[in-house]
Amino acid sequence: MNINTINEEEIIKRLQTLIHELVENAQSGHPGSAHSLVPLFYTLYAKNILQFDCKNSRYPNRDLLILSNGHTCIILYLFLHLQGFISYTDLVDFRKLGSNTPGHPENETKGVECCTGPLGQGLANAVGFSLSSKKLKATFDNIENYTFDKKDNIDQINEINLFNSKEKMNNEDSSVAENNKLDCIKSPFPVIKLDNAVFCIFGDGCYQEGISHEAFSFAGHYQLNNLIFIYDFNCISIDGSISLSMSDNVVKRFEAYNFDIRICDANDCTTIEKILKGKLKTIRAVSYINNPNDSFIEKDKQEISSSNLYRNFEPSSFSMKKPLVLILQSKIADGTLLEGSAKTHGAPLGRAVIDDFKNKNNIADQKLEIPQEIYGMFENVNQLNSNKASFWYKSVENSMNLGVKKVKNFYLKKFLIPETKYFYTIDSDEVFDSFLKYKNTKNSTRKEMHNALEEFMSIDDSCIIGSADLTPSCLTKNKYCYDIIEIEKNDEGAVYKDHSNTKKHKNDAGKESIICKNFDFDKMYKEKHTVNFQGNHIHYGIREHAMFGITNGISLHGFFLPISSTFLNFITYGWHGIRLSALSHTRNIFIATHDSITLGEDGPTHQPIEVLSLLRSTPNLITFRPCDGNEVRSAINFALQNDGPTVICLTRLDIQPIETTSIEKYLSAYNIVFKKHKLTDNNLSSKDKLKITKIDHRSDVEDGSKLQKPEITILATGSEVSLAIEASKLLPQSVQIISINSLELFDKNYKQIKNGILSGFVVSLEAASTFGWYKYAHLPIGIDIFGKSGKSADVYKFFGFDPSTIAYKISDSFIEYLARKE
Repeated sequence: MNINTINEEEIIKRLQTLIHELVENAQSGHPGSAHSLVPLFYTLYAKNILQFDCKNSRYPNRDLLILSNGHTCIILYLFLHLQGFISYTDLVDFRKLGSNTPGHPENETKGVECCTGPLGQGLANAVGFSLSSKKLKATFDNIENYTFDKKDNIDQINEINLFNSKEKMNNEDSSVAENNKLDCIKSPFPVIKLDNAVFCIFGDGCYQEGISHEAFSFAGHYQLNNLIFIYDFNCISIDGSISLSMSDNVVKRFEAYNFDIRICDANDCTTIEKILKGKLKTIRAVSYINNPNDSFIEKDKQEISSSNLYRNFEPSSFSMKKPLVLILQSKIADGTLLEGSAKTHGAPLGRAVIDDFKNKNNIADQKLEIPQEIYGMFENVNQLNSNKASFWYKSVENSMNLGVKKVKNFYLKKFLIPETKYFYTIDSDEVFDSFLKYKNTKNSTRKEMHNALEEFMSIDDSCIIGSADLTPSCLTKNKYCYDIIEIEKNDEGAVYKDHSNTKKHKNDAGKESIICKNFDFDKMYKEKHTVNFQGNHIHYGIREHAMFGITNGISLHGFFLPISSTFLNFITYGWHGIRLSALSHTRNIFIATHDSITLGEDGPTHQPIEVLSLLRSTPNLITFRPCDGNEVRSAINFALQNDGPTVICLTRLDIQPIETTSIEKYLSAYNIVFKKHKLTDNNLSSKDKLKITKIDHRSDVEDGSKLQKPEITILATGSEVSLAIEASKLLPQSVQIISINSLELFDKNYKQIKNGILSGFVVSLEAASTFGWYKYAHLPIGIDIFGKSGKSADVYKFFGFDPSTIAYKISDSFIEYLARKE
């Protein structure tokens, strides 16, 4: 069947009717915007704009489609069904318990790239997918990253490059291609082509969320030209017209972000197609043209009027350094009796409205049935894309046959395995062996993290690491980190120059003030920047919310391990990103420094009290608070193998190393770090009184003799472990101290270990909220009010975190505990 002979308008109306019926069947959903997006989705799929493989939703070179306005997901599910990724039963069971089509997209559904629902998250996810794709392409474009079985295969690789160059530059003289037959290191043509784009659809709600500013600003600054945002600009929200809540000039906003901008009617499939294909030609071309500017020269924007520019779809009109935003002027539920009504946002249209729409468009009593002509059209589209994907897989196989074993941390055979989740490979055994060489020293755990990351990155280069403008404080950047953004200083260096023309004038009050005329904003930047995606270190800026969303996109792409850092208290700025990471089971490492009141003078606005409780109560999220360098490395080792997110909380101040901690390979829940015998003779010397048991990890044996169970057990974390040891020396009772590196992992084995190690009077000690500790401890010691500003030692002591105060609290409560037992 020739899809060009099908009545395009009729198919679109039939697809819109299907959406109405599916939402009506569920008696729940968001049909209005989904209805208006049908022409766009039809164009993306039926006009062969998206490249995908219907046999493998994880096809490495697929275009990535993110639906940030996830409430419109019924349109996505409909097209995923037509691609063959979900069944008809799942489609009909939309929003029903246990179906594969939940009320907002979840990445467990095949073909869904990421979990979207909280508005704006998909924007940041798309930036992460885009950045990861750019870095992946840069990795494969650099022949130095390839590992060959034999050096003599280089000539054969060059023959492939020459063939590719002639195929892709067939409009140029063959001598141009011949000149590109260079030695292997300089060859501009990758052995394996990676030319995918990232599409992100969003609406007015995503646009208004604060995370949108962070994501858009980042995308423009990092020149993510493979990223296409599509804005369903229907000017309706739940409350009604968006005029109730905003009056932005959306075009000027995107101009300020340094975006390419195009505008067209949401129902104009022809113009949508031309704009997107024009942009895609510039994206695909980068894979074959050594100097992109030789092929696509940007036109002088000064010579093009704004009205023409925003509707120009020629490839030469798109920048090679800018993301694109396509603004679709739409009407919610257009063509129905409720066109333009906020009522269509989050409720079924109703039988009367649906039937009227059918009658107006001469659609038979089609309810949940999909017409065969639509299936037939998509069979053609799916087959065409699968053929293209097969050709790509063949290029991978040919490269392997030519002796290419590995491209940096990517084993090519993983590219050929359908539905692969993670394409990179981390040699955790080698990392663990490296960690075992570590000698415990006095340090803050954030410094230990710096050292441990350096050890890890000397072995493995699969991570993308960054911080939310706290690089010198979080200390995650090490000598194996290379900035993606590179600064070019101008002739004046970093000296600030006032490039504005100013004059003085008197205001209404008669006071003199200064105003600026002809303000030259561009010159206010002291340094220019270039982007090098061979790098692995990101300066996220003060953008925690976007940072966590971006790292989710990087992780879900499956090619790099994201590691991000901020202060523990500022994790709550981007909380939804971390929550969706847990919901999506993304392999993400969140490093959170300055983890308690000991950060001192910055005071309660920066001191996390409740954050640990929030993290620990979140499903699928594992939180660590290590007490020294050994436990830091143990936490990292776990995180590298964890099929989900991990938060590692670290101290600002130096803490004493604990001699008896260990680096564990598989389980990092706790360490029994200290034991002390009961003091029975008051005439003993103070040295004899402190007969401290040096123990083997989790062992109750000293010199082959079994010890009695202690009267008091102290569960402590992080900086409070060494405090617990000092406090226990002041107690006459027998004491054991357990460092709880991860309370969640400890809890998973709680039933088994409760009777084994939690003996006697149990105390928990942590400079944070006591919430959650009552499950384990008779006496939780913590902080259940906000902190104070002051010197770290003074604040610590103010809240009773000194050995004598802790010992007194424990002793007093222990007496009450014994009395209750009697």
